Amino acid sequence: MNGKGNLGFLVISFCGICLFTLCTCLLAAETVQTVKLGDNIALSGGGAFWGIGYDNAHKLAAKQIDDKGKFIVKGQKFRWQVVACDNKYDTSEAVSCANQLIYQEKVKYMTVLGGAPSIAVAPITTKEKVLQVCWAAGGKALTNPKNPLVFRHSPVDPTAMQTGLYKWMINHEKIRNIATIHPDDETGYSGGDGCKEAAEISGLKLLGQEYYPRNTNDFYPILSRLLAKKPDCIDMFISPPGAVSLITKQLFELGYRGVVIQYTVDPVKALETIGPKALEKVYSYLTLADLITPEQKNLQKDYVAAYGEWNEQSLLAYDFLFTLTDCIVEGQTFEPTKIAEIMQDKEIPYLYGKGHYGMQERFGLKRQGLFPTPLAQFKGGKWHHIAFIDPVIPTSGGK
Repeated sequence: MNGKGNLGFLVISFCGICLFTLCTCLLAAETVQTVKLGDNIALSGGGAFWGIGYDNAHKLAAKQIDDKGKFIVKGQKFRWQVVACDNKYDTSEAVSCANQLIYQEKVKYMTVLGGAPSIAVAPITTKEKVLQVCWAAGGKALTNPKNPLVFRHSPVDPTAMQTGLYKWMINHEKIRNIATIHPDDETGYSGGDGCKEAAEISGLKLLGQEYYPRNTNDFYPILSRLLAKKPDCIDMFISPPGAVSLITKQLFELGYRGVVIQYTVDPVKALETIGPKALEKVYSYLTLADLITPEQKNLQKDYVAAYGEWNEQSLLAYDFLFTLTDCIVEGQTFEPTKIAEIMQDKEIPYLYGKGHYGMQERFGLKRQGLFPTPLAQFKGGKWHHIAFIDPVIPTSGGK
């Protein structure tokens, strides 16, 4: 081949390489990588009303982030994939789900539902440096400096949450004393401890506390013991929706007409299973009966369009994936330890109202979600929104 032929060959080869490189770069630029969020959550069992709402909200948020152009880290586009594992609101199942999500699905971010499940899972996520975000009680057993990657997105600390509620009840219902009832596990114990401390802070006399196994259907003996003490108010904080319905119905059958505080009631099923007479004037905490803001109404519209029916608990979880995504983009990193440093100082766009992570003075680090908590009451045949109640941060060390 002569010199001109060699030169032509080299030019063509160079152009071909450039074209191939350009096409490869353009293809890489359009390639979207997938990041997994593991939902270690109850899709069946006593906590299913919560878990289904949370899981669906995460999936809806993931789709909306994807539809808006994904998110970009170091020039690369990413999308979310939500991988759910049904922990049945059971501790051993939650540990099994954690192992599956971490070692098989390779997730670096995991949501967990339930205090007892979250406490059981924390040693695994801490060891493997997985960011664990919980919808759970648990107190210092869950939130402490040994678990720096564990955040409690909801509910707020039981003491802070119930102190705000009890002060409201004293002003509006003139209660002077209280009795409480909770599940017989780590979740219930933290709820009971919180109620006890909140009563002391608020100046209420605590007449009694009862704990029940989660499979309980007959609450009459427990409730009879509490009613014998003549409480002005009975609080069933942290009890799941199924137990809440049974307790409320059996209280009414036993003739109790004092103040009843439910927790995260399923408004539709509660009316079907309890009935309007037994529900009249009953309160439900962490329940938003009337959607108020455009953001709340938009979520309901999108949720119903996607899943066919409304689950009010989705309001409590929808914001989380947007918050996590913002932290990843802000830090331009997927490293859970670095994300935790960013997230602890983030304003959280809860759909109940703006919030943040706090309570370092109580737990040694800012990992507890704080936000206005809705209170609903059943009156005249339907649920009504009554108030948003801000948490009251206790000054004592607490449990």
